[in-house]
Amino acid sequence: MDFASLKDARFDNLKTASRAWLTYSRYLQGSAELWANDVVGGIDRSGWKGVASQAAANEITPEGHRLKAATFTAFSIYNTLAQAEQELRRAQKDLHDAESEAHSLRIRVGDDGSLTMPSLAAADRNDPESRKAWNVTLRRLSDAMRKALDDATRADRRLADALPKLFAEKAWREDLPTDLSDAPPLWPATDYGRPWGTEPSTAHDRNVRRQMELIALGGFAKQWPTAASLLSHWLDGGGGTQYVDPKGIMERSPEMRREIEMTVAEHPGTGKFDSGWKSANFDYRTNQDMYYAFNGYQYRVHGEGDHYTVEFYKRYNFGTTDEHRLPFQAPLVGTVKQPDISHLHTTGLARDFNVYGSSEHQR
Repeated sequence: MDFASLKDARFDNLKTASRAWLTYSRYLQGSAELWANDVVGGIDRSGWKGVASQAAANEITPEGHRLKAATFTAFSIYNTLAQAEQELRRAQKDLHDAESEAHSLRIRVGDDGSLTMPSLAAADRNDPESRKAWNVTLRRLSDAMRKALDDATRADRRLADALPKLFAEKAWREDLPTDLSDAPPLWPATDYGRPWGTEPSTAHDRNVRRQMELIALGGFAKQWPTAASLLSHWLDGGGGTQYVDPKGIMERSPEMRREIEMTVAEHPGTGKFDSGWKSANFDYRTNQDMYYAFNGYQYRVHGEGDHYTVEFYKRYNFGTTDEHRLPFQAPLVGTVKQPDISHLHTTGLARDFNVYGSSEHQR
């Protein structure tokens, strides 16, 4: 993306598209609920028994799962478009701010974003310190513009990479957490298209698995029970959902407790409220067990009046090449790159899974 493109870009259509996908996801969610309550539930309530009723149930139940999967996919497309819009608008604002500051200093900004120093008085032209100060200002503004362009380019590339994954037919066959909550978590595009056990393992894969087994043992030795247990479950390869207690996590994590308290404070009064799913991270400095167990996570707060429920969600997986997550480093193990770790899921030597929990609270 170049200077002129970002400067003059209009992102209203991107916002319109994201809102349309949000509306569509809500429509699909309503359809899934209607299907479950009226179609599947209607057969259950009818008292119809026998081979024919079982055959009917076998036909209609998968359609309910497809509707739920479609809800998640539509919501993920909305989330991806909305995030890209926010990032692009932020980059555009940074560019405009740098350009406005340049104009206020009478610095000429070219059509390509180049900067030209204004005509200086004789005293300034002959003063090395004055010229040095002007050069520092030009370099700072030029760097700010370049950063804005780089940020916009990265956001644009992420969007271009994400949408094919979300629209791909294989996205509909992912192990979406459709039965964990009545509202779809923010399922990122990087979590789609991760087939399990579709490639044979190599000697390198098996060596990486041994390294991860040592890291899991190290976690227990360092008294990081949550991180070590989740990693061990991933290595076991069962893929079953692991359930956690958000209240217990909040007791161990001041930053998560603050997140929840701030979210609850945003919804005063006696009526119903729902924060929707939000993203947050654990702080490495305050709780390494939670950081290595989850790093980023999602939470949702909903309730009525003084009573509310906290939901917690995390898709446990490791970074792909596109995500550029930091490698693992551990004594006696060395450095293990996240794409190599993630590939164990593809070979069946480990398996990604969902982490979920909910707890009841009073203000």
